[in-house]
Amino acid sequence: MRDNGIRHTKESAMVKWWCPRISFTIIHECLIMHGHYGYSKDLPIEQYLRDSILTEIGDGTPEIMKLIISRISWEGNL
Repeated sequence: MRDNGIRHTKESAMVKWWCPRISFTIIHECLIMHGHYGYSKDLPIEQYLRDSILTEIGDGTPEIMKLIISRISWEGNL
């Protein structure tokens, strides 16, 4: 969309909200599947879980992303 000069603020906010959420959910399920061993330093799962949380914080909190999405969606309906 950017390459074609189309406004993409809403779509980028959607990706910044959705991808960290899904990655956290997937990694959390993996950690649960491995039990206590998955949370130990022997496997990298616990590090992946912390990293997925950091991407969510670094890109902007989910609440801010949802606010951006809703504002732009509301503007489009006017």
